[in-house]
This record gives sequence, C-alpha cells and structure tokens, in this order.
Amino acid sequence: MERCESAWANDITYVVQLTGLLNEGRAVNDGTWESGTANWRFKHDRVFVVKDCKTAQEAVAFVVALGLENSMVLKEWPCKVMAWDQWYADLVHQEEELVADGYADAKGKTEYEAGKARYVSPKDVKASKAEMAAKVAKYGM
Repeated sequence: MERCESAWANDITYVVQLTGLLNEGRAVNDGTWESGTANWRFKHDRVFVVKDCKTAQEAVAFVVALGLENSMVLKEWPCKVMAWDQWYADLVHQEEELVADGYADAKGKTEYEAGKARYVSPKDVKASKAEMAAKVAKYGM
C-alpha cells in the first residue's frame, strides 16, 4: 500500500483509498473458477475521509474494520493513504489539467469526487456506517 508523504503527520484528516477487483463474469454467469467464467478486472475504487485518528495506520485500520468487500463479485483492499489536503489538491490539479486539455465535461469533477467519498470517524461508528449506506445507495459500491 502506498503511504504518501503527507500521511506522516499526526492528528490530521486522512484519506484512505481502496481499490478492488470486480468479477464481470458474475454478471452473466456464475463467475466461478470451476466453471471457467470468472473474469476479474481492476474496476473499483472507494475513498474514505477519516477524521479523529492519530495515525495513518489507525485510519486504515478503522476503514478495514468498517468492512471491506470480499465476495464472488468484488474484492477490495486499501491501496493508498494520505492527508486530506494533499488528496483534495490532487483532485483540483487533475481537474485543471483535464479542462486545459479540452475536456470541458471535467469541470466539477473535484466536487463530484469529494462528494462521493465516505466521511467517517471512529468517534461515531453508527454515523460512519450510515454514511457508508447512504453513499452506496447514491453511487453504488
């Protein structure tokens, strides 16, 4: 897992990114190895904005404790942790580059991605789980 330089500070808001494999074979068949219809692709990501953790490791551990998918359809795991400030600045930079390259529909991408993130805290697990459920209902996995 990549631990960005910004994640070395304590008592900051962290961003934990998950990546995952999606079994596209499951959509049309049983998607199992036995039947030969498993078709795993890297096509999944989720972002968690974690407050109230002392370290990056604690933020990752909390996200994992909330529950990662490990099913015949999807397998996910943490791939990156960084400070929220760095994550947001990276989103702004990506949007600016896309717009400069002529992708006008990229305007607003930063706010869309920030809105899609799950905002969680170990100080309120019930609210964190409710946030996860609401984002799944709105955006899917």
